[in-house]
Amino acid sequence: MGSTKTGDSNGILGKFFHLAAAMYYIGSFQYHFRHIRMPYQEEWTLLERFGAKLSYLTIWNFCFQTFYYSLCVINHMTGGTSGPGDKRSRSSLQKFRDLFHACVAYPMGTFVVFSFWGIYAVDRELVYPKALDDIIPAWLCHVTHTTILPILLIEKYLVYHEYPTFKKGVTITAGVGLTYLTWVFWIAFYKNFWVYPVLEVLSWGGRLAFIGGLLVMLIFIYSSGQAFTNKIWNVSKQRPSKQRQFQKQS
Repeated sequence: MGSTKTGDSNGILGKFFHLAAAMYYIGSFQYHFRHIRMPYQEEWTLLERFGAKLSYLTIWNFCFQTFYYSLCVINHMTGGTSGPGDKRSRSSLQKFRDLFHACVAYPMGTFVVFSFWGIYAVDRELVYPKALDDIIPAWLCHVTHTTILPILLIEKYLVYHEYPTFKKGVTITAGVGLTYLTWVFWIAFYKNFWVYPVLEVLSWGGRLAFIGGLLVMLIFIYSSGQAFTNKIWNVSKQRPSKQRQFQKQS
């Protein structure tokens, strides 16, 4: 028995999911920045304390996800949507939404989940010291490190996203990753502080190898996200004709 997957991301289910996800992240984001107090040094300014939180990729990604799902809600209200069979009617806002999903929200979100729990399984002190359990509630830890991935995967199934060319997509994704790494190294050199203990215990050769491996992982995640979207929506790598029907066998 076959069923047609039309790619209508403007359907009621897509709208409800995006609204629920936006509320979930906005509420959690507000709680984090209002109630979580990291062990700052007393002489730090407010800007330095805010910057201390932004030294972690987890917080960058938290901002990315909150922004992305809020953008999705705005797109439903003003931008309009279209599926894989009607690409020419895509609004500028939808194009930006899809680009942000493909190059930032999905790869960075998935990367945070796998890298965090992978290192945590080896030695949690290298990525999330036990002392943080007394500062950050368990539910908030899972908001920022666990539930990100299932939410992204469900959204991929419900909503079609048009991917850019591989070269453009990988360039943007790698650019975001390198921007964060530049920030990490700036902190290390000018504040004499490594954001993650795992980077502190490694030699320079080990750091470069570790970072290189993470960048390869990030690019792989980007590619898998595109492949997953193409598989779900039966989208060929070749540019489809305007009248082409996209079907998903059930």
